[in-house]
Amino acid sequence: MKINKGIWKTGVLAAAMTLVFAMFIMRVDDWSKGLGSGFVAYGQTGGSTGGGTTSTGCGTTSSGSSGTTTVCATKVIPQIVAGDGYKTLIQVINTGTSTVTVNGDFYNTNGSTSTGSYTRTDSAGATTSFVGTMAGTSLPANGILIIKAEKTTPGLFVNWGSISATGPVTVASAFDYTVGAVLYSRVGVSASPSDMKQFVIPRSRDTVTGQDVGFAVVNTGSTSATANVVLRGAAGQTLATKDLTLAAKSQTAVFASEFFGSALKDAAGTTYGFLTFTSTSSQFAALALTVEGASLASYPVERLQ
Repeated sequence: MKINKGIWKTGVLAAAMTLVFAMFIMRVDDWSKGLGSGFVAYGQTGGSTGGGTTSTGCGTTSSGSSGTTTVCATKVIPQIVAGDGYKTLIQVINTGTSTVTVNGDFYNTNGSTSTGSYTRTDSAGATTSFVGTMAGTSLPANGILIIKAEKTTPGLFVNWGSISATGPVTVASAFDYTVGAVLYSRVGVSASPSDMKQFVIPRSRDTVTGQDVGFAVVNTGSTSATANVVLRGAAGQTLATKDLTLAAKSQTAVFASEFFGSALKDAAGTTYGFLTFTSTSSQFAALALTVEGASLASYPVERLQ
């Protein structure tokens, strides 16, 4: 069995390597040669319910003489991939008692508005297509909105997206990889907060099997932002450090060993550690996944600030 190398790459790398699919799965027979690029990710906040679901909470802010305005958090899907056997499914669930309006904005990895095609199916079963921006969609109490990124023609696209609503909703995602009618892999992905400035990702690494943890990070803001990334070992020692700078609305997706490159000398065998991302800008979103051969597993992204 050969599995396409796809889900975990930036748009630039995906364009440069025709066999790479901007996120993560590699051919099984390539794993013995070490990690390449590609990766499917999972993001989870400290308040996440797990299982690929995250609720968008709403707060109330004063707006002076006009009274109060309900403000709901925007949730980010840091990696969306479609084509060459991959598809991404996003569910937006209204568990509240009143109707809300849901909006979606989708971007290419370089921060430009997405050129990929999506479909949305509302709670009444009506399906419409859109590119780049999903216009406000009414979602009744206990209703579910389905957003799909699929591509039936050759090639693939890699995006990230943000979901916002006028009331609290739950956002859940999954990546599927199929060959013909056979499903080979499905990974649940929780939405990420859009305004993190410091977060941590656990890491396990096996140099024998090629297993590593990958991460997708998005700069959700309108200006360039930099995060300092530090990898520490089990004893707390610094193994590598590097700055990650992203342009406004842009995204990167990469394995930890690939990100640090020759600056990182992983010890032989299985080791454990963690990555911390620290910035002065509160405009990052992230998700993570561990990969070994054809096996995928979600890893938490824990918000610190």
